[in-house]
Amino acid sequence: TAGAMTMGGADARLHQTPMVFAAQPNDQGWYTIKIRGLYLRVGGGERLKSTDPQNDAIHKVQEISISDMNNGEVIVDSGTTDTYLSTKLRGPFNDAWKQATGVDYDNDSHKLTDEQLLALPTILLQLEGSTDQPDNTAAPGLMSNLGFDTDSPNDIVVAVPPTHYMEYSLKNKKYTSRLYFSEGHGGVLGANFMMGHDILFDVDNSRMGFAESDCDFANVEALGTSG
Repeated sequence: TAGAMTMGGADARLHQTPMVFAAQPNDQGWYTIKIRGLYLRVGGGERLKSTDPQNDAIHKVQEISISDMNNGEVIVDSGTTDTYLSTKLRGPFNDAWKQATGVDYDNDSHKLTDEQLLALPTILLQLEGSTDQPDNTAAPGLMSNLGFDTDSPNDIVVAVPPTHYMEYSLKNKKYTSRLYFSEGHGGVLGANFMMGHDILFDVDNSRMGFAESDCDFANVEALGTSG
């Protein structure tokens, strides 16, 4: 399916995890967020909640300030296919990538088996949390439940698996990473970041909600019909 769009709020029937909220301070124009951390998880599957927490490995992107990580405003934009982040992140991200995979990060095309694709890291983005966070201590999207940053328990985390940031070309039968570190100012979290989530653009409360979802409204309709 092409997904689902809900007007006037969020439909929890689409959610596979409880919705958590990032701060979105811009009341005009673009929807902006603040990145407060980047992590690479090797093993543990494609979702935010690891399928193998005893054996997965977390590699933090280090040696960069939050200011340089954003380098201006970072926006969330479904009209942009790929994701573009600050050039200042390129070196620190490559260091973490090489530690996780043994090779340098690039945007070249690569022949990969399904097994090799799924072995690539899942990228975890830590976003500044809204002060208006729901009282849901069990939500896997809350930093307090992941423990990467104990100083920011109200922040949220969004998972971007390799099946979302790696694009397959039918023409040359190769995969290319569509996460670029090319921006001299700010950045764009595009559609490949948003995939696999129901996202609530909550302008009235200056926040953006994220819940993992397959966005398959046909299943919701089937549940309604059977009920």
